[in-house]
Amino acid sequence: MAEFKSIRLADILYSKLNYLRGKKSFPAYIESMVKYFELTGINPDSLQAPLIQETKNGIERIVKIIKVIEKNKLNRMLDLLENKSVSVSGITEDQVQEVVNMNQKLTGDLEQLKKEKINLIQQNRSLKMEAEKRPSTSYSNINTDELLMLIGGLDEMATGGVGRDIYIRKEAIFDLANRMKRCFENT
Repeated sequence: MAEFKSIRLADILYSKLNYLRGKKSFPAYIESMVKYFELTGINPDSLQAPLIQETKNGIERIVKIIKVIEKNKLNRMLDLLENKSVSVSGITEDQVQEVVNMNQKLTGDLEQLKKEKINLIQQNRSLKMEAEKRPSTSYSNINTDELLMLIGGLDEMATGGVGRDIYIRKEAIFDLANRMKRCFENT
């Protein structure tokens, strides 16, 4: 039977944790929190945003910049082109065509960024689901002393060689690999 420990929480922290856990039990919710931190490598003390969130924020900033450029510059030029009665001094047809082409390219880039954003969100969801399906593994049961001893035994297996180059029989390598495999199977 599993041993249990108790921890003390301030009332406000207890209330937040109680709200966040939803319908899960406290042990189940805390276990999922620990798995999340282990799998993502995020340290809660670092207050660092996840990479996917940073990417999403970056894409949203780019989209906002493009929209501002489109609103302030390109739409005005297109309005001037459509109103032929308005004279535009200093702007050639080639420059106007260049602006139109730039607007089309920026619109295409915006659509591509939106697709990439959707793709990243889907990848994030699938990785999260995959991570939740994985059993939590612990390598604390690995006998590191035995592994180091096995690796240190490579010199003894050497049949010849000079300096850093040594020759080891194929059978000896297979034997070493099987012993290391047994070390990992015990975990």
